[in-house]
Amino acid sequence: MADRIVIVGNGPAGLTAAETIRALNPTADIVVVNGDTHGFYSKPGLAYLLAGLVPQPRLFSRSEKDMADAQIRVVRGRAVRVSPADHRVVLAGDTTLPYDCLLLALGATAVRPDIPGISLPGVVTLDSLDDARLILKLAEGATTACVVGGGITALELAEGIASRGVETHYLMRGEHY
Repeated sequence: MADRIVIVGNGPAGLTAAETIRALNPTADIVVVNGDTHGFYSKPGLAYLLAGLVPQPRLFSRSEKDMADAQIRVVRGRAVRVSPADHRVVLAGDTTLPYDCLLLALGATAVRPDIPGISLPGVVTLDSLDDARLILKLAEGATTACVVGGGITALELAEGIASRGVETHYLMRGEHY
């Protein structure tokens, strides 16, 4: 089994992979590249934060101490390039991480369509805790909101905003989710 394992991604897939590898290989050097400044938290739980059903601290499933105790090293940064020939991941700022085995567990991000107004203030996505915090701030003074999207995240976002007393319009392209 590989001795130097780099996992790019700090979501459920990356975390589960790191913990599973640790259970199978107690001596491996496991590094998780975390591009989020907040550590490991439940991104699906952001909808519950918006709805006021879960307080922010409950979103965090693992602390830095938990990761250190599991001997999983967390490196904060954003992977910008993979060099398979050299077995290296390059992070923004030119830090490089050598690997014997690489797992890309990047998750999903919202696609912002190329339409007029997409960059205006108040047009947001829900991909991170920072996004959720911004949405909560915007909802405080809002009377109406519009959520666009056909996926479960958009539906949960609409429910979360509506639960805060904001008249919420939900638009999707098709007739079905």
